[in-house]
Amino acid sequence: MGGTPGLQTAIGNDGGTIESSGVYNPDGSLTVTYNGVKGWYGSYSKITYYQSVTEGLNYKLVFEGKAQTARDILIRFVDGAGVVVPGFENRLKVTLGTEFAVQEFLFVAPNTGTYNLQLQFGWEGHLLNATDPNVLDIKQFKLIAEKVTAEPVALSYMVDDFESYADQAALDLIYMHRVPNAGANHNDAHVAWSDTEGHDGSNALKLTFGQHAVTGWDLVRTKANITTTGLTNDYLYFAFWFKGDGVVTNVYLWLYWSGSQNSQAIDVSQVPASGGYVYIPLANYGKTATEITQYAIGYNLANTTTQGFIFIDNVQFITHPNALVSNPT
Repeated sequence: MGGTPGLQTAIGNDGGTIESSGVYNPDGSLTVTYNGVKGWYGSYSKITYYQSVTEGLNYKLVFEGKAQTARDILIRFVDGAGVVVPGFENRLKVTLGTEFAVQEFLFVAPNTGTYNLQLQFGWEGHLLNATDPNVLDIKQFKLIAEKVTAEPVALSYMVDDFESYADQAALDLIYMHRVPNAGANHNDAHVAWSDTEGHDGSNALKLTFGQHAVTGWDLVRTKANITTTGLTNDYLYFAFWFKGDGVVTNVYLWLYWSGSQNSQAIDVSQVPASGGYVYIPLANYGKTATEITQYAIGYNLANTTTQGFIFIDNVQFITHPNALVSNPT
């Protein structure tokens, strides 16, 4: 079974007696003696392998085997979170004939990570001859990456670097001032365009908060969905350059996805007065990069006297915090 993940892995039996036993032959093939012991589920007897796959790559699962008496087995294939590989929903049923036959199954990996790959040949009533004693011979059970190399992923995916706005009117087409307790959305001077206050003196967005004399959320938010062409789930963090006046030590990042949204606080107390990058894992929201549709940044004000301003620049998805070292200037 050359190329098989977990070669020489022992057979697992979940029952109180030995349902199956296996012997690896000198040529690498596996002979399974199945005793036909009645269990409640197909995984009563199984072989479990662990295989690393990369999201978006094409794979081929190759299986070659036979049975002394023709019968069905099952293949279970899920990632660490229980997400099933497409094509293996409810476990894939495979029929073993009395002669060796190669069967191939093509799929695209839904996520990057370590997957649980199981051959299940235990008792299950709806499977062909699964209740009878049998001898199974397995020559191949291996995963082949059809696309062995992938295009390199850029360290960051820029959402907005604020360099494309000619003036305030252009910015107003994209962003709005969101103050729910003051009557929903506002297009006013509290969201302003700056041509000098961004990273390294570049363009930036300025949010002036606390001017409506109400407690609660004071945010700048995109009016429409962000552009995600080319965005992949290799990007695990959301980041932006931030400069504030020191009035508030936490800034809140709202992320939006289909039908819902959530906010997370980001500590900005250590960001120097000249500005710096902040970031947060997308896992804190329980979402991946390609699920995010909009964002908002601002504060949840606890009183009516808090007022201040911040500048925002280089809003982006990043693969890792180290990506911020080589950010554009």
